[in-house]
Order: sequence, then structure tokens, then C-alpha cells
Amino acid sequence: MSFFDEVETTVANTRFLQACDDNAKVDLQLKPIAELAELEAKIRGSINILDFLKSETTCFWLFCKFLKQEKHPSFVAFLEQLQPYKKASRKKRRLLAEETFAKHLDPSTPPEDGSMGPVPTTTGKGSIIGKKSVVDEKPIVNLARFLASDHQDVLDATKKKLDSGSSAVWDDVVSVLVKYFETKKDAFMSSDLFTQEVQLRDYAKKPAQYADFRVFRVLGRGAFGAVSAVQKIDTHEVFAMKEMDKKKVKAERMENMCIAEKKVLSKMQSPFVLGLDYAITNEDSLFLIFPVLGGGDLKFHLRNEPDRCFSPARAKFYVAETLLGLEHIHSFDIVYRDLKPNNIILNQEGHVVVSDLGLCIQLRKDKLIKHLAGTAGYWAPEILSKQGTYKVSDFWSLAVMLYEMLTGRRPETKSNKKNKEWSPFGMSTENEENALLNKEGCCKIGPAYPPDKIEPDARDLLELLFEADPTKRIGKGGAKEIMAHKWFKEYDWDALAKMEMVPPYIPDNRTVHAESIGEVGQMDNNKFKKTKLTEEDDKIYESFHFSNPKSVQRELVAALVKMDAPAQPVEVTEAASGCCTIL
Repeated sequence: MSFFDEVETTVANTRFLQACDDNAKVDLQLKPIAELAELEAKIRGSINILDFLKSETTCFWLFCKFLKQEKHPSFVAFLEQLQPYKKASRKKRRLLAEETFAKHLDPSTPPEDGSMGPVPTTTGKGSIIGKKSVVDEKPIVNLARFLASDHQDVLDATKKKLDSGSSAVWDDVVSVLVKYFETKKDAFMSSDLFTQEVQLRDYAKKPAQYADFRVFRVLGRGAFGAVSAVQKIDTHEVFAMKEMDKKKVKAERMENMCIAEKKVLSKMQSPFVLGLDYAITNEDSLFLIFPVLGGGDLKFHLRNEPDRCFSPARAKFYVAETLLGLEHIHSFDIVYRDLKPNNIILNQEGHVVVSDLGLCIQLRKDKLIKHLAGTAGYWAPEILSKQGTYKVSDFWSLAVMLYEMLTGRRPETKSNKKNKEWSPFGMSTENEENALLNKEGCCKIGPAYPPDKIEPDARDLLELLFEADPTKRIGKGGAKEIMAHKWFKEYDWDALAKMEMVPPYIPDNRTVHAESIGEVGQMDNNKFKKTKLTEEDDKIYESFHFSNPKSVQRELVAALVKMDAPAQPVEVTEAASGCCTIL
């Protein structure tokens, strides 16, 4: 790395890390409510009290703020515990339920807020609340004492459900709260907070544009353009933006592939698979915008290990979470087709995210997919010999990745060229030709299994995955066949799916895991200068624009938090470089 490249990269990394820690107040430039009379009337006529209770939405956040203003802090604390409870594994739910009941519903527990009971019908000057004298202020309402006053039967029923381990432990309490909140609905809808909700709903409908984003630095290069770290100017949210140059896409006739990638990404709703926040276009390019994954890809981490391999426990964790990602992709009858360490990225907490879904393909009942796609060395035999592509083909690639993580290299098998033998692990053109000529008849597998690297249970799983016949390969009935293998016997898959297992490696979040700007280099688009874009090309991408409603809501809630919180100073150490964050 040259001196100038090092300086440029350090400055860019520092700016990027500062953006990630940006807690400055935001300005969303919301429309005046006077211009939203029609939308406001529509919302007033259709809004339901249950809309107030949908967590991770602006309506929930603003209603909770309203409840705090109404002196109902313990109500808010209880509501905020419901979402972690719903997301928790079965084992953890019981513990969370016990903690929530003891803290927020048990009348014998002294309230942390100093409240004594429900709101009285009138509040006189100098009323005593707890030990504090309050003048012309509403008293604090404690949820536990509120329920004990008028709904002791609900508390008793909830306690019985808690003791029995019922999954419906909170249903009765929530029903009571819904009825109580109905009495607060009009007051909320007469407040400035409801006005803000109307303005935010209008904002959420606004399509994103390229001008809405500030580019910080290039993180890597994809097939059709740069992948950059960007920040949305108004909300200060940080993303990764993948660019695809329209001229190059047209020259290589990849329009359908780009559109298909966008469609697949927009379906993904798993924490273990990269999802799409926005898809936008401008005159020159297509852009896919994702969450930033700051932990680096597995290829980078393998290169930085002394023996270029992971411990068995670490490899098992990555394979297990990758399996959950593949299971989600397969649930849409989609085959991933490009599983390899380069495409498995760690998030900031060290959990796996399957990325780069550009080669995903939808399975069809009426047509067998036979064309070659993916990366040499990771192809299943049926793909290399063009016999077909199946969900179980991804599990072969998973086995190659597991072998590589355990041993530091991909599997190898010696094949006799004179006998026209071929191996799915080979990467030569001649190997591909032999695969097409001889099909499964001369397929050689049988890689070595060094005992110091691969324990017996891991070897057994690999041998079951390295089955040449896809109809006999483990996983033919779905990912759960692999999850049930004895190598994973100690795994709590429910807890893993809820991301409750602690990752074996936590990335340094003060480091930008990306190659230096000089190493990333520049895309040479000169050879596509003569390619002309027409109105017909614009029509191809008419439906390309996309905004993920859930992502927009999370982004706006984060913006509301920043609008309320004081700005915090940001400390940034020298930003090092690593691997590409996302491609």
C-alpha cells in the first residue's frame, strides 16, 4: 500500500466510523400538517388501537412517548418487554416472563418510579405521590397496582399461566391494556405526537433517490460496479450500496439477472440472509442498498488465522448459522448456487449473514435447471455435469466450505485423466469437459480427512454431504436432516435461530473490514462507452424501485431516538483495513 493510498484509506475509514456512531440530531424535513389533511383524515378513520402496539414502528414509539407524558412509565416498560419475549427461544421465554412479572406486574414489588397506584379522578394542588409533593401534575400510574385495583383476576390468571409455562402468558394482560388504551386513544390523536405520526407516514411513502445518500468510501467491487459505504443524509442511517452500471449490464445482457436479484433480496426476512432496504436507479446505474455488515467475510478471517483454518467449534457455529440462512432461502423454492467463504459475512456481533444473492434461481416444476453457475471447486457433481440444480446442491457447497474451514484448503481428489475421470473439486477446463462427457460414471470424490483437523463426527457428516447422487445426499429432505446429525448433538437450534448463542468470535467494530481504496481499484468502463441507453432500457427498470416497509420503520424509529437524545461525542481510533464488507 502506497503512502497516499494509506492516508486516503485512513481518512475515509475514519469518516465512515464516525458516521456509524453518529448520534447527532436529525432533521427529516417533514411536510407541514396543513398539507396532509387528506392523509390525516384517512388515518383517523382507519387507525386501530392495535396499530399503537406494533413494536418497531413509529406509531408504537410515539404512543409510548405519549404514555410517559401521561405518567405511565411502567406501562411502557412492560410493553417494551413484549417484543424481546416474542423473539426469544422457548427456554429463554420462561426466564423473561418471570423477570417481567416480578418487575412490572407483582404489586408487592416496590415500583422503581415511586408511584403508588392508579390515576385518581382529580388531582389537587400539593397532592402527595410517594414522598414527593406534586403541584398541578398528574401522578405516576404503576401498572402492577393498576391491575391489582381492578383486575386481580387477570393477575391471578397470569400467575397461573406463568407457573404452568403457558405460551399465552400475557394474553389476558394485553387484553386489559388494549381496553384501557382505548380510553387514551382520543387524547393521543389530539396530541402533537399523532400529528408527527401522520407526517412520518407521509415521509415513509416518499421513494428514496440517489441524491438522498452520501458516499463515504468504496468497500469493494462487484461484477458491474462499486460497493460503497453510504449514509442517508436526513436520517443519518448507514448502509452498503451496490452499484450496477446500466451500460455494462446491457452489454452483457444481464438485465434479467439484476432484476431477479432485487426480487429475491426483497423477499428475504431472516437475520441470517442479507435483506434489501432500498432499490433505486439513476440515469447511469442501478443501486441495491443493504444494512452494513461490519464483521468481514469468512475468507478474510481464514486468511488471518495462523493455519488458515478455524477451530472445530468456530467452524461448526458458522456452518450451523449458514444452514439457517439456506433453509430460509430454500423456503421460497430458491437455490443459492454460490456458497463459499467469500459470500458469508459476519455482522457486528459475529453472526453469519449469507450475502450476494445474484446467482439465486427460482426452481420450476416444469423445467430442470442445467446451466453452470457459481464458483469452480464448490460445484456439486450434478451441477458440474449439468444434470440438474437442486436445493441439496447448496449443501454440497456447504460441505466444501466446512472442509475448507477445518483444514485450511478445499478438498482435493486425484483423478486419472487418461481414464477421463473427473472430480467436482477440480477447477480446470479439462475437468469440466470430462464431467460433461462422462457424467456421474467417472466422478471421483473421496478427499483425505486428516484426523488432527477433522473429528470423527465431522468426517461422518462430510461423507454424507459428499454423496455424488443428490437423491441420496443428506439434506435431500431439507436442512433439518443435517441439523439432526450427531455433529450438532449439543446444539439448541431454537436458541441459535433466535441469535442467543454467543458467537465464537466478535469482530472489532472500530475497524473497517475492507481492502484499502487503492487495492479495491477502479472499474474500467471505457469499453462500454459505445453502449447506448434508450427509453426502452428505462422501461425495463420501471418496477426496480423498492423500499422495505419494515426497514423504513426501523430507520425512522432510530431517527426519532436521535431527535430526542442529546448528541454524544464520538471517539474514533485509527481505522484499519481488512476485507470487503459486502459484494
